[in-house]
Amino acid sequence: MQINENFKIEAIDDRNICILKKQSAVSEDEKWKRIGYYSTPQGALKGIVNKEIIGTGLKDFKTVCNKIEELYKYINSLDIQLTKEDKSEDMLDFLGE
Repeated sequence: MQINENFKIEAIDDRNICILKKQSAVSEDEKWKRIGYYSTPQGALKGIVNKEIIGTGLKDFKTVCNKIEELYKYINSLDIQLTKEDKSEDMLDFLGE
């Protein structure tokens, strides 16, 4: 599942969800690098939050921590509902269904 132009999440098996980051493309082929393994979709999304916010070099630690906490609460509140079109085997594996 593509999150944005730089990140996507894939279910490796029934217990591992992987974050992939797009590498700078020199050729026409897109290359993705695995940068983290998680046991839940929410954990993978939190991993992306950590990598993006912590990697920015923001100076105000309190603001960074507050933003991370806000995003974590939002991620934890997500109730992912699949439509008929979305119910592929890969997506069901990703969601643990």
